[in-house]
Amino acid sequence: MKGEAERELEAEEHELEELEEGFEIEREWLLLLALSLAGVIAYFAGYPLIATAVLALDGALLLARFAYYLFAKKRYTIDLIMGGVAVLLVAAGRPLEGLIIMALYGFAETLEELVERFAMRRVTAILEIVPKRVTVLRGSRQEVVDADDVKPGDVVLVGRGQVVPVDGVLLDKGVFNTSIVTGEPVPVEAGPGETVYSGYINLGDPVRVRALASPRDSSLQRVVRLALSLLERKSRVQRVLERYSPAYSVGLFTVAGLALLLWGVNGAVSVLVAGCPSAFIITSSVLSLYGVGGLARLGIVVKGGEAMERLGKVRVVVLDKTGTLTLGRPVLSRVIAPPGVNEERLLSVAASLAAASSHPLSRGIVEAARQRGVEIPSAAEVREIPGKGLIGRVDGYEVALGSASLVGARLAAGCGEGEASVYVRVDGGVGLLCFSDVVDESARDAVEKLKSMGVKVVIASGDRRVNVEKVARILGVEEYYGELKPEDKLRFVEDLRRRYGPVAMVGDGVNDVAAMAAADAGVAVGEVNVVIEVADAVLRGGIKQLPLLLKAARGFYSGIASGFTVAGLVKVAAIAGGITGFLPLWLVALIGDDGSTILGAASAVAVLTARLAAR
Repeated sequence: MKGEAERELEAEEHELEELEEGFEIEREWLLLLALSLAGVIAYFAGYPLIATAVLALDGALLLARFAYYLFAKKRYTIDLIMGGVAVLLVAAGRPLEGLIIMALYGFAETLEELVERFAMRRVTAILEIVPKRVTVLRGSRQEVVDADDVKPGDVVLVGRGQVVPVDGVLLDKGVFNTSIVTGEPVPVEAGPGETVYSGYINLGDPVRVRALASPRDSSLQRVVRLALSLLERKSRVQRVLERYSPAYSVGLFTVAGLALLLWGVNGAVSVLVAGCPSAFIITSSVLSLYGVGGLARLGIVVKGGEAMERLGKVRVVVLDKTGTLTLGRPVLSRVIAPPGVNEERLLSVAASLAAASSHPLSRGIVEAARQRGVEIPSAAEVREIPGKGLIGRVDGYEVALGSASLVGARLAAGCGEGEASVYVRVDGGVGLLCFSDVVDESARDAVEKLKSMGVKVVIASGDRRVNVEKVARILGVEEYYGELKPEDKLRFVEDLRRRYGPVAMVGDGVNDVAAMAAADAGVAVGEVNVVIEVADAVLRGGIKQLPLLLKAARGFYSGIASGFTVAGLVKVAAIAGGITGFLPLWLVALIGDDGSTILGAASAVAVLTARLAAR
């Protein structure tokens, strides 16, 4: 029997395969374009009957496509409108105008498919940098295996210039290009015990990485899956257009019928061609891809236009504390050395043992030693005592690192309130390392920017109120709440919505999931899978990116309004030109459909670009 995780993985892979198939160019658009061009050639070659037959074939193709999607996939398409245009012009004996319109329509749809396919390939190409074969250390042996065979706990060797294939703990000092994952262009130094992510490029000597997850469960792969899903998703505006397409079509055909009675074929065809809603759909699609793609390059993943639209309406932001406003990892705050041992010696031997462990406190010890320039010697005979700590030999001496019971501590007390204690036995004495969670330096600037945008900022945490108050004072946040359970956060979000308006919940832990689901928009900070799946956006660079995300979302909302207004005005002008006979029908199609699409999309993109440039 397959486990639940295995079944979920298979379902996810099947979904991605369907996405990839959905972005393949549909051959009927190429066929429509080719047939229409052939019909135009036949007309000018002196075979108007053949041209008329080709136009009729175009109409039949579009109507058949409409019927297929309606009955087989339960999806209403605008092919009914364009098929009606072809039938009307065949009946009126005007094949040339009809063939030109069909050729323009086929070209526009082919171009849209190409854009979507290119966008998807740009996303999936990210995975091409991850090696398919990797070197795994098995004791003293090196084995080259398929990347998919790497399991948590395996030690992978990453050579100079190679890409880290999995999320893991670094066992050696290294320098990495992290731009693909974080958007940060400056190389980053990392030491033993620090976490590195799939997609990092090793710029230095070969390093060893102990895998924390399999390649397919690592951060880069998760980001790609999110990007693929956002390409498949549509904004609420697009879905509303599709939902009301039947009613829209009835109305359009009614107006076209009146135009036929009042102004003849020119009037009816002008209404049908220029009234086609594809400009609105494509404008929102282009703006979604542009906005989402631009943010992705900055390390912000947004799940499509619908999420952008919701984020653009946010008036209050609820911030979790731990891991969102604070670093979410233990930072060494104090070193208490035993008599006869200085602080540097205590930290040095502690880091030598800690480098062999992936425990968060062990990573904090290694990071503190590296930041203070303390030498980290190699440890030998390292053994892990489950639930207690590590024992090994450093410089020939036995060293113990972990709980009080492991090291035989006789200290009267550990570290202070709100601090984590790690005991170290060295040179016959017992010392103490104290850790605490500190405020992210970028959080203050983010809060100030949010306030300047007119956004209400509230802190809500499950931590003790005294700790939440301390962070709130540092950041200048007036409204804050502590000791909240997950269900309390959910009710809290609903109350804030009633008081202030649309709410965004920003968090990094499983205890934030319910509140994210209840909020108008959820924003994830961190790497927890379930949080990422529930969230509408993921801040890969931390809380400092939140103001930019909301500014871009507001620009998206304004861009949609601008694009739709411009496209609508162009359509009205095209219809007027067609009805009066001032414009030939092929030009009505070019301006009213393709022209309105291009100008609407350009206007929308310009508005969003201006908003982002003003950051």
